[in-house]
Amino acid sequence: MKNAADLFGTDSTDVEPDIKSILDANPKTKEEFTVFSRQIFELFIKRHQDKPLYATFVETHAKELANPLRDVDVRKVASGLTAVANEKQREARDKASGKKKKAPKPLLGGFKTIGKTDTNLYEEALDDIGDDPDDFM
Repeated sequence: MKNAADLFGTDSTDVEPDIKSILDANPKTKEEFTVFSRQIFELFIKRHQDKPLYATFVETHAKELANPLRDVDVRKVASGLTAVANEKQREARDKASGKKKKAPKPLLGGFKTIGKTDTNLYEEALDDIGDDPDDFM
């Protein structure tokens, strides 16, 4: 534990309980794995995210993490990463073009349209029968 803390450049007395809790963790639910992942990120990885080769680390680490998974699970992970990449690309494009997120356009006339149209007037114009429906000629 002490060597691991020294390797990451932290004071071992501050990190030792956190490392022990991570090593002793036995996550079983999705929420527990989410907390477990955040603990690992906060303790070990966050301090290195500003380094120039961090992207290489993430790529290699993701491959190592995905190796034991089934192909379906790897595709789910890839879809999640693609969604993150698309969002970042959209943000960069909007920032470069100077766009801000637009507010929704106001409705013309200031009111919502009614879903049902009143067609009674159409029937009156074509009604040449009169009051007796049997008198059509």
